[in-house]
Amino acid sequence: MDALAPHVETTNFIRWKVKGSELPLNWHQAKVRYYDQVNPPM
Repeated sequence: MDALAPHVETTNFIRWKVKGSELPLNWHQAKVRYYDQVNPPM
């Protein structure tokens, strides 16, 4: 990992709960959840 550090930007992790009936999440759903958490609606 140390060797990769100069080649990547800052990493952030966001977690959320998902109901079993919502699995598997697709990338679109994951991105929507991410942006909703990073930029909450006013």
